[in-house]
Amino acid sequence: MRIFDAWALQALLFSTGSAQQTRLVFQFPKPTWLENIATTRTGHLLTGIINKAPAELHVIDPFTASNSINTTLLHSFPGVNSIFGISEYAPDHFAVATGNYSPTTGPTAGTYAVWSVDVSHLSNHSTSATVKVRKIADVKDLSVINGVAALNEDAILLADSFAGSIIRLDIKSGKHKTVINHPSTAFAPMLGVNGLKVLHSTDPPTIYYTNTQLNATFSAPINRKTGKLIGNVTTVVENEVAPDDLAVTDDGMVFFARPFAGMFVRARAGEKAVVVAGAEGSSVLGGVTSVTLGRRYNDRGVAYVATMGGFNADGSYYAEGGKIVAVDLAAEVEV
Repeated sequence: MRIFDAWALQALLFSTGSAQQTRLVFQFPKPTWLENIATTRTGHLLTGIINKAPAELHVIDPFTASNSINTTLLHSFPGVNSIFGISEYAPDHFAVATGNYSPTTGPTAGTYAVWSVDVSHLSNHSTSATVKVRKIADVKDLSVINGVAALNEDAILLADSFAGSIIRLDIKSGKHKTVINHPSTAFAPMLGVNGLKVLHSTDPPTIYYTNTQLNATFSAPINRKTGKLIGNVTTVVENEVAPDDLAVTDDGMVFFARPFAGMFVRARAGEKAVVVAGAEGSSVLGGVTSVTLGRRYNDRGVAYVATMGGFNADGSYYAEGGKIVAVDLAAEVEV
């Protein structure tokens, strides 16, 4: 059966007019684990690497030919080996979470911090830029920072997957406190709350988040200043094994990554989830971890997904180098 999404059908195709559904944007050398991805005002993509010291934040122009970029390194963070959530909290200013993490042994407590990265000098036609970086705060009492989402220009929300809670961090003071601790965010043997986004097109704002161990995605209204829940938690979709990071459109369509299945999925509350791209056992989106939506006129209706390199036949990591793939949401999807 062919399924079409109303939002995607109204979106533009790639600027080339190609009917292909996926396109390789850039692939890093093996082994490289890309954990998160965000889109800038200029259409560039920011992505971070896990388990490589010093921690690297990269910038990629998705409009250039695949792997024609000479260098993508935007900034290195000394003393840590991993970058987690990335979120724009003010125009051209991104909150970036860093810390030490190993895919085999897990997080190193006491190493986590959040930084502000100013990319306002990033041009439309180049990945070269002088960025301004400053530390917002150390958050050493958190067990890990996973998802990051802008609450407003003064505060961001952090998902602590091993504590099963969501924390508000004040950007000016650097102070932080737990604001959401709910059964839907709770930690289980794998991970609790993971991907995190705040939808500001609703009044009050709506928080969306995945819980990897609960195999579900949730939403709830929150206070726009405190980040606390002010209404019931809604299950957007369940029984979708191990969801990771997510993106949300203004009308509440959720797109999320399923790394173990190698699938990129969309869902809306009250509707059945649909696989947009990828397939069980396929290497196209093997180990897909995160997603962001295009912001330029010529990539409206395009999602960019990042991967951690997929899995070998024995289940071990890094079948290939982590990569970024463009997914045309206006293409038909066979399910």
